Amino acid sequence: MDSTRPIFVIDYGFPRHEYYHPQRASGTLMCHYAHKAHADPFARPGEEDVTAHVDFTALAESAHDAGAEILGYTTQAQFLVNCGITEVLGETNAENALRYAKEKGWTIDPLAESIGAVSVT
Repeated sequence: MDSTRPIFVIDYGFPRHEYYHPQRASGTLMCHYAHKAHADPFARPGEEDVTAHVDFTALAESAHDAGAEILGYTTQAQFLVNCGITEVLGETNAENALRYAKEKGWTIDPLAESIGAVSVT
């Protein structure tokens, strides 16, 4: 492996202790159609995106075994915070942001909704 070039892996996934959590006993397969998520890959064959999550611990172990140096790991939420999402949201009317998220069918953290903020999870 060429150790002079960085590799950034951006994907849906979890560290091993979360990946094998009992709530995911049926797997991590997810389907997306019209900005809504569901778990039936046969609902609209060829018309929707189908994805499965990554075990980031297994990925890191494989990269390490191949000679790569792991420089960091972060969640999407922390990445967005580090990139300034909280400042962007601070400039946005919270009520409009919540309405937009609901219209898109996005999941809203109930605590965030109760205080008028959008939570990135």
